Amino acid sequence: MPETQTIQAWMKTKVFTIQSGATLDEAVRLMVANSFGTLPVLDGAGSHIGTLSLADVIHQLLPDFLSLLKNIDYVVDYGALSLPPEDERQALLNLTVDALMEPPLSLEEDCSLARALALMEKHAKADLPVVRAGVVIGIVSWVDVGRAFLTATLQLQPPE
Repeated sequence: MPETQTIQAWMKTKVFTIQSGATLDEAVRLMVANSFGTLPVLDGAGSHIGTLSLADVIHQLLPDFLSLLKNIDYVVDYGALSLPPEDERQALLNLTVDALMEPPLSLEEDCSLARALALMEKHAKADLPVVRAGVVIGIVSWVDVGRAFLTATLQLQPPE
């Protein structure tokens, strides 16, 4: 398979990860400071053991807001956003990432673009870690896969 038809050609190689046992507070600060929403969780040996998403955290911190989004057609104005009380918020942020992380779903670096797209669709993921022998080496997003398909469809020059 030509290299431009695999994830390796389109993935981002600058990936932020976090160790199992780190707090949600640490994870959220890392996500916010670096503007990303998918955080692979690693064990002590550096293997990918789970993934924490910003959505997972938001579902815990702002459940009322999310229920409004499900009824968006009926909501005229969001009004003030109510956060949980400080003690509840702090208790959540003191949990470890292990408490909220999802099982490890990832792609091998030689994964085809079509398989990547199918897995993203099936599991409703905007980003997936890319691994080599269980070690995270990149991350690929829906946008990356879309760029790849559009580049091929429009016969554009692939990135170097």
